[in-house]
Amino acid sequence: MDLQSDKKAHDEIARLIIDKFKLKITPEELLKNFFEYEPVTEKWISARKRFRNAVEKVINRKLTDEEVYLINFWYYRMHRLYCRIYEGVPDVLKFVKSKGFHLGIISNIDDEFLFLELDRHGILEFFDTIVTSEGFGISKPDKRIFEEALRRAEVKPEEALYVGDMEEYDMKPAKEMGFTTVMIGKGESKYADYKVEKFQDLLPLFQKLLQ
Repeated sequence: MDLQSDKKAHDEIARLIIDKFKLKITPEELLKNFFEYEPVTEKWISARKRFRNAVEKVINRKLTDEEVYLINFWYYRMHRLYCRIYEGVPDVLKFVKSKGFHLGIISNIDDEFLFLELDRHGILEFFDTIVTSEGFGISKPDKRIFEEALRRAEVKPEEALYVGDMEEYDMKPAKEMGFTTVMIGKGESKYADYKVEKFQDLLPLFQKLLQ
């Protein structure tokens, strides 16, 4: 998923929560609490649960069942409204599949949302394996989820190419394990073997690498 569109969804969820609970904080302050619950080498916690944890921390009480339902609804609704895949994704996936390569996903996104979005954008069929934090119980950047993806794909790290858009969650663990790494984005990376600014820039890169 495109990071900017995901950020937009989170901002809108935060604004709805602030309005509902009449909080005297900014969306950025609420989201800081949300990201404090971001699992790092710990057991997976759903994004919906982390949003609820963040709200309970701010309001200093447990949410009611009705409030839990409402936050869950907002989570899915705002992501459906604002979240988008990177431009050029289908063309890149088609090219990689045409070369006979195994395509896989390692994702920290909640299963229900991930599979709905992959199907909605018509790209679910391209993937041979999908390893999720919800299904496996461990999140990126824990290297065990990368090991599980390799096991399912039946390849060694040095035979795998990993594409990601986050330095600590994607590039660092993949590179330390021996993957060839490709970073998407404008920022610098200490762990990327290759760097592209936009997803569609992967196509000419892969045309060179995957011959």
